[in-house]
Formats: sequence, C-alpha cells, structure tokens
Amino acid sequence: TLKLGFGSIVDFDIDASSNADQIVVNKVMSIEQKDWTQGPEYLVPRFNFHFIDGNVKAGSYMLGKVQKVDGDISKVAVTGLNGHKAALAVNGGKLVLTIADTRQATNVEWSGAQGSTWDIADAENFTNTSEKTSDVFVSGDHVTFNDNAASSTVVIKGEVSPASVTFDNSKLEYDLSGDAITGNTTINKKGSATAKLRNVNDFTGSVNIENGTLAVDNFGQKSGVNNGALGVYTNKVTLNGGTLEALTTLTTDHPVVLGAKGGTILVDEGKTLTLNASITGNGNVLTKTGNGTLTLAPSANYGTLNVMAGWVNSQEQDNVHGYPKNIVLNNGTTLSDADNIYSYSSNSV
Repeated sequence: TLKLGFGSIVDFDIDASSNADQIVVNKVMSIEQKDWTQGPEYLVPRFNFHFIDGNVKAGSYMLGKVQKVDGDISKVAVTGLNGHKAALAVNGGKLVLTIADTRQATNVEWSGAQGSTWDIADAENFTNTSEKTSDVFVSGDHVTFNDNAASSTVVIKGEVSPASVTFDNSKLEYDLSGDAITGNTTINKKGSATAKLRNVNDFTGSVNIENGTLAVDNFGQKSGVNNGALGVYTNKVTLNGGTLEALTTLTTDHPVVLGAKGGTILVDEGKTLTLNASITGNGNVLTKTGNGTLTLAPSANYGTLNVMAGWVNSQEQDNVHGYPKNIVLNNGTTLSDADNIYSYSSNSV
C-alpha cells in the first residue's frame, strides 16, 4: 500500500529516450485531499517530473503499476513540466502520464470569454492576436491583459509558463489568483489602472512597473518562503514610472531598481513593508505614498527619497542607514533612523 498524503511529493526522472522512473503498488494507492482555505501550497499529493535532457516532450509515459486507487488520481498535482498540459490516469492497472501536443507559442490577449479560468490548452479565454480568433493558452505564449476583456478576474488552474505577462490596463482593474506562474518569464505593468497578484509564483525573470499600480499580498524572502507573487526573491523589480503596492504587512528580499522616471511604493495605513535588499538607481527618485510604514534596507544608491505620506524608517548595518543623500518630507510625514545610541544621519532633509 502507498499512502499519498496531501503535500507529499513523488519525483520522477524521464530520460532522453522517454523512459520514466516507475513505481509498483501491489495493493492500494490512496490519495489524500484537503479543502482548507489556509494551509500549505499543495493540498493534494504532487508528482514532480524532471526531463533529464531539459526538453518536455508530448506523449504517454508509463509510470508504473497500481492495483487499486483510493481517491481521485486526476486531483494529484503535476509539476516540473514547464507549463505543458498533462493528465494522470490509471488504466488496466497501469499508471500513465499523458502530455498533450499543442500549437506553437504566439501572442495572445486575455478575453475572459468563457469565464475566469487561465489554464493550459483548455478554456478559450484568449484571443490569438495574429489570427484574431478565440484561442487557448499554451506554454511560451506572450500574454497581455488589457481593457478589452469581458472579465478582469483571472484564476490560474494548474501551473502556467508564459514567455511574458503584460498588464496594459487603464480602465479594468485585474485580480489574479490561483496556481503558479512558473518557468522563465517577465511581468510588465503598463496602463494607469491597478493589477493585483494574489498567488504564489516560482518563475525566474524580472518585473517592470512602468505605469499604474502592481499590488501584491505576498513576497518571496531569502529566509523563509523563497517564492511570492513576483516569483523567486532574487527577481529584480524595476520601478520606472509606476507604483508597487503592498496589500498587507510584508517583508521581501527582491532587489529594487529605480528607472529614469522614478517609482512609487504605496503602503496603506496599518501595514508595513520591509525591504531587505537595497534600492539602486543613481540620481533617480523614490516616492513613498500611503499612511503605512516603509522600512528600507541599510544601504541605498539612488538620488532622492520623497515621502508624501506615512512613515519611513531604515535598517542599520555598521552604523550605515539606508537613505539617499536627499530626502523630502511632505504633509507631516515622519522619517526615523534606527533606534539605538549609534543613530546618526548627515542626510539633507
């Protein structure tokens, strides 16, 4: 008997000749599933696959033999396929993984024509921009969310792996949740409206905020959970005219870069955003808005901190505080150095 508890992981290697690791269950394979609203990332067992040559190929793969299944095999999460559509099944005692063949990647726009689901090669919630036809999403697509959609609520079902995600919305406010964006990708925020990311993503790449607001309710950290709404904590976040908003109290190690147009960090009242990585952008301006607290890393390399609302303080390391040389305080705002006997600042306020 093989008992697969929720959150458990079974790893399979698949070689260049499409031969997969196999398991043999002579009696029962049981599958546990939870429906908790608060809990770990996976509330079901997970089969994780590793293609040794790095190329995920369509086809059917024999994973072993199972005499009986107690539970729903289709509920087992499948990861490691770089966003390719796949399904698990037990037929005639054989455990099989089937990876679907799909079209070539292209540029698509979210339409929301069939609801809120963003999945792989199933729901036709996208428009193929070259053919001007309704389409599904496939791995490697460049995805745009704009003001032409029927719905601005997006729920990812199963891991997806786009080449890029662009929010170019000036009227619709997008709310994205569900499963992860994975692989190597870029998230771009354009357009003056807000896009909220409420899921945990594990992609590697970059985040560029050029206009409007990109709001998140979780971040990756070096110490703790490495992944968050903006992917792995090492992903660079560039603010070049847009706003990054913390929807709750958060800490992150994402490096932040200010472009020539500067950038804004919004922290609402009662919330604190702590940045453990330094902000860079020689000569450029960071603006702090919202009545909450922004805590900066102990080093900084940018031009000006412009505090429009709320409270800003800094961490300290080797008697160094994370402020630029120029600081502007507006409208009764507060700036504080580290609270100890060594606190000292020569910044121009």
